[in-house]
Formats: sequence, C-alpha cells, structure tokens
Amino acid sequence: MAKEVGVELEGSTFGKVIFLVVSKLPDFKKLRGEIARNLDLKLENGMEEVPHHKILAKIKALKEKLLIVLDDVWMEFDPTKELGIPPPHLQKGCTILITTRIEEICTKMDCQRNIHLDALTDKDALSLFLKHTTSSSNLESLPLIVEHCHGVPVVIVAVARSLKGRPSRVWKEALRNLQSGEPIFKVRDDDLKGVYEGMDHFGEVDNYNERRRKVLDAIAELLGSSLLLDAGRECVKMHDLVHEVALLIGEKDVQSVIESKQPKKGLQCLFWKSNSFPRYFDGRNLEVLLWVLDDLEDLEVHDTFFTEMKKLKVWFLWSEALYQISAPSLFSSIQSFQNIQTLKIGNFALCDSISMLGRLPNLESLWFDHCLIIKSPGENFELEKLRFLGIENCDINMSNPFELIEACPKLEELTFLRNLYDEKEIENTISHKASFHTLQIYQISCDGQDEFLDYFEQCGPLSRCFKPRHLRHLIFEATFKQLAKTAEVLILDGYGETKQKNLIPDIVLVNNRGMTT
Repeated sequence: MAKEVGVELEGSTFGKVIFLVVSKLPDFKKLRGEIARNLDLKLENGMEEVPHHKILAKIKALKEKLLIVLDDVWMEFDPTKELGIPPPHLQKGCTILITTRIEEICTKMDCQRNIHLDALTDKDALSLFLKHTTSSSNLESLPLIVEHCHGVPVVIVAVARSLKGRPSRVWKEALRNLQSGEPIFKVRDDDLKGVYEGMDHFGEVDNYNERRRKVLDAIAELLGSSLLLDAGRECVKMHDLVHEVALLIGEKDVQSVIESKQPKKGLQCLFWKSNSFPRYFDGRNLEVLLWVLDDLEDLEVHDTFFTEMKKLKVWFLWSEALYQISAPSLFSSIQSFQNIQTLKIGNFALCDSISMLGRLPNLESLWFDHCLIIKSPGENFELEKLRFLGIENCDINMSNPFELIEACPKLEELTFLRNLYDEKEIENTISHKASFHTLQIYQISCDGQDEFLDYFEQCGPLSRCFKPRHLRHLIFEATFKQLAKTAEVLILDGYGETKQKNLIPDIVLVNNRGMTT
C-alpha cells in the first residue's frame, strides 16, 4: 500500500520518491546504497559504500521535493545518523513516510502525524478477494473464507490467488482449515517448503539448467500468489505476516535462533545468529544451516560440533565483523560434510583453506562474498561437480584471479563482480586453463552488478553480461572472444594497453561484411 502511495505521488506532489523496506533486522548499509543509487551518487575510488554525510549533502542540494518511504519499521532508529536523511526542520523539501505495526515507534521517532489503517470492511474485503480469484462455482464457501481473512489486504490477496482456478473441493478444504484454526496458507505450503528446501523439491533432475528453471518457475508461482513479493533489482521479499505463517507451518522443522538460545532437536532448517556455540549440537536431521556470526576477530569451533551433521546440504556462513575473520578450525571441519551441495561464505579470510573444498564430492554451488582468498602456488584441487561459482567483492591473492575457475571443468554459471587483485603481481599472467566452453550463464565485471541491473530493468532478465575492463589482459584471447560473442550485454570501456586485438569484426558479423553501426 505504501508503495502505491509513492507511485501516486511521484511526479505530482513530489519530484522523486524513494521506497525502502526496513524490516525487523535493518541492513543500514544496504539501505544507504539504495538511497545513493536513487540519488545517482557514485562510489568514489576505494570506497565500498556511500557515507551518510554524502547522502545528507545530496538531499540538501536537491531542488525538487523528495518523499522517502520507510516501510515495515520494527525498531526506533535515527534516520539522519543511519541513513543520511535530514530531519524536517533542516530540510523542508524532504518528507519521510513511515509504516509500522507498532504505534510506539511513531512516538519514539517523532512522527508529526499518525494515520491508523483499519481492517477492510466486509464489502471491500469481498471486492478485493474477487479481484484476485475466480469463484463462479464456489459462492457458498466464498463469504466465509473472506471473513476468516479478517480484513487484512495481504492475507486476502494471498488466499485469493492461492485458490484461483482450484476445484470446489480445494475451496472447501481451505474453509475447513480456516474454521479449525489451521494455517491460512496450508493450501500452498508445499510450494513454500519447496523453495526453502532448494533443488531437492524437484526430484532426481540431474541437469543443472533444468533444476534452475524449475526453481525460477516455483519463485514465479509464489510471486503470482503473493507469498513472495517483488523487491526490485532481481530480489524478492516476504511480507512479515506471510513470514510468520511460514514459520508456523514449518515449526517442527524450521527455527530461527538469535544469541545464546539453544536450537530445538530434529530440525531440518536453522537460522542461527550467535557467537557462542556448544561443544555438541544435535544436527542429525539438519539439511539447511544459515549461520551468522556477530563482530568477532577470530572464531574457534569444536570439531564435535559438526559430528552429527551428516545430512547437511546447504550452508550459508556469514560474519558481521568489521574485517574478514580467520577460522582455520572451522574450515578444517568442512571436509566432514560429504553431502553438502550449496556453500556460501561471507566476510572470511580463507588462507590455505581453498583446497579443502576439493574434498566435497557433491558440491555444486559455491559463493564467496567479501572474502580474502589466498591460494598457495603449489595448492592444486578440482571441483569436479561444481556448476555455479560466485565471487563478489573479494580480495584475491593468486597468480591469476581466474585460477579458481580453472578448477571447475563443468562450470555452467559464473558470477565474477567487483573483486580486487594486485595488477602488478599478475601483469604478465594469462589464464590459459580457465575453460568457459560449458558456461551458459555469466556476469563478469570489475564493477558491481548495478550497471547490469539497469539493463535488466529495461530489457528483463539477461543471462550473459560481460564488462571486461581491467580483466582483458588476464583472459586467453579465444576465451575473451567467446565471452564477447555470446554476451547479451557487452560493455567495452576502460583504458590502458591490453593484449587483445580489435575484436569488433569478430563479435558481430552482418552478411559476412563485419559490423554495422
């Protein structure tokens, strides 16, 4: 609703509207990035983010009126300190609209006017429900189902879309569930669990591309039923009410644990944010582990902690420390995860730990984000089954940053964005072994993903994006031509001498006469 208000007001009352989803655990760095992008603020050399004082100065300099929507706020915070949004008495041309389910937040954040949104009337609720479903043969169940949505728009839309086109027996079953206090979205919980459990939902599909397509189809279906919402820039989100219901559906198998609370036994999926870990943890049924560490310099984990995690298939490991932390005892235990298929590591220093990944026989997806990656000269390994490799915002210390790709003979999808490496050290090194003949999807750039996302918004999702810039002299000429020829977005800019010849005639041929402009 807040987003629709912004769309309605942009161009009339306000020259620009910026919409931000704050949520329960706000990521202020990401939110500042969204503000900066909307204000056309660029990162300066060597900076990872736009500081709040730059945002503040930019907003103060605006001549047009600005509306900033802070949606789904759960906690008090200072918009000036955290986001660079000036207070009203300093910038009258900047207005803030806050949406929250907690009235106390409005008081604490000094809101000048509170607007209470009541539940929809029965008539409006029925009208909204009918807008999102078909009900010609289900008129008997319809009013009672709408009544149990309690006038909440997001619930009405989600239930209506879930029942759209379904036979009468499904409507009657949904009504029985609602009347008996069962979860509202039980009719669609298989889809919800399917996305959460990843590719296992699709049976024994061996083809990576086919499984990827099925995952995207499932996400599209969830978007269509409003169980997921489009957050823009290739992201999705879940409304907090739907999120609570999803946790209720999976309460026996799914848990979110923050700080020192002990997880339940027998879990399949666990989100765990803590710095202290027990010597032993009953993870015998655990398949998905999302593990966030607070601000630590170093981490020590007992070997016995992982003893029972034989079924683990998905592991996201992220540190919120200011600098990359080292955890040799943690990574030495990785080789015990013989069934792991997806591994994402964020903000860690991986010193002499890379070769251990070669001991994971079923690893198919590997993602490094904000990591220090050091590979010793004699350290050789192969990721035989790897189909997806993501390397973003990393500091790579190797003879050539594409050495990791050389270890992946069956790679089908590659993300290589905004990584740092010592250009002087690798000046005369070209990667001859990095083969891309199996590659079908890629985003390769020295810069971030934002420029590609701008094209996505104009043209829809694109599979192959290539902005080589300073990477030109690191890639074998034949490989460079292959990537350039197959790219859907090709950005050739930069400066300095490269080892490539003029590629334009080889990239685009028109009637065997070369490229036309």
